[in-house]
Amino acid sequence: MRIFHTNPKRYPAFLCTENRVYLARVDPAGKSFVTYIEKPLAAKCIVNDEIVNPDAFVQVIRSMVAEGKLVEKDVIIGVSEVKATTRSLVFPTLKPDEIAQAVEQQSSSFLPFPYHDEYLDWMIIDKEAHGKEKILISAIPKTVIDGYCAVFQKAGLRPVAFESTSLSLFRILPEEAKKSSIAIEAGEVNTLLILGFEGSIEASSVIQETAGIEDKIEKLINYYSGKRTGGTVPESVYICGKNATPEIGQLLNQRLHLKPVFLPAAIVNIPPQKKLELAVLSSLAKKIVDMPEDPQTINVLPEPLAKAYEAQKKHAAMKLFLFVQILLLVLMASVAGYTLWSARADRMVIERENMQNMQNGQMEPLNVDAAYTKAIVSADGLAHAVGSTINVLLKTSVEGVTVKGISYTQEAGSVTVSGTAHSRDHLLAFQDAIEKTGNFSQVTIPLSSLEEETDVTFRMVLQTK
Repeated sequence: MRIFHTNPKRYPAFLCTENRVYLARVDPAGKSFVTYIEKPLAAKCIVNDEIVNPDAFVQVIRSMVAEGKLVEKDVIIGVSEVKATTRSLVFPTLKPDEIAQAVEQQSSSFLPFPYHDEYLDWMIIDKEAHGKEKILISAIPKTVIDGYCAVFQKAGLRPVAFESTSLSLFRILPEEAKKSSIAIEAGEVNTLLILGFEGSIEASSVIQETAGIEDKIEKLINYYSGKRTGGTVPESVYICGKNATPEIGQLLNQRLHLKPVFLPAAIVNIPPQKKLELAVLSSLAKKIVDMPEDPQTINVLPEPLAKAYEAQKKHAAMKLFLFVQILLLVLMASVAGYTLWSARADRMVIERENMQNMQNGQMEPLNVDAAYTKAIVSADGLAHAVGSTINVLLKTSVEGVTVKGISYTQEAGSVTVSGTAHSRDHLLAFQDAIEKTGNFSQVTIPLSSLEEETDVTFRMVLQTK
């Protein structure tokens, strides 16, 4: 059960290539590096994205952690596109579990390895005409991810997200460029090419030989423009990377008539000569991390790590929820205290008036106990009812349920809990879990909250004892 969402968190990001490893962390505004370290790797430490010398790699990571004085253990890891697959598919409008099934059914048509040998995630890019939606898919072989997991965990770190270079590169493209463009990350060992079309990555390819790169790019553009974009040819090529040079831009402009646009890192505190090299790293460090089940983000992550990350996020959300509710209780206690003080003050005034009136023989004394008692009961009932509900919600955990509000009705002696649930079954399981606590005499869900089978917005009335 998620109580509510917290703000996006900035994680340390490691970008791994065959020759070196980069570490960066951006400030909350995403404008500067608060940590930046670069270390070379021994020859053949990583070959074709596979870690061949894990012991040497662990030592490098540990030295970077020590030098950067990293306290944060959760990290993002960026890997090259050599064995990764990034692809767009179009489906009819489907539910999330149906999309996952459809991706698996079509996987043999676009994955170079068997489906069950890959870690895969997807996100919804756009709703298209005629009830269709575009899905962006990222897949990385398990052998690659498992190798990185072992190294980083041995170094005392916890991976919370893996991302291939194509996604990091696409993220830094201007919005207009994502509609139709070519983007290139010219690295030390190989060059990554992605084709952006209608807000998504239509295709990606890695070119490992730099000689004759313009010929290879021309063939790829001609192939994908015909196959994937209905003949639409991009007008611009966006370039970044360690080996991004003006000569590459001029060559592509002369040969392919593409307008070169360089993509420097939007980070203020790095030298100008490093901005093209660190563009992908800066994008990786700005990645918004969420659970793999989130349909709006891509996060390739092994299931055990996903479960651990989910438990960690739930614990943090619970702590924040408890803190907020304690503040509310303090506020309510203050209101209750003021109510009692006000009632006592009114009682003293009435008693003084009674004494004066009785001395003057004008009237009988008024009964002030009823109003005073009502104020006490009202304040005590509010604090007790809301406090009990908070305790139950903190002890009752049901996946797929998000609580968004709590309200107390004094006259009815009930608490209303509102929120959302992934499905009717999740909501009923939540109701059953609360009933089993024995804290409430009755737990009721209005029929209007049970009409929808999925994406349920609900109200639940808890009758206090």
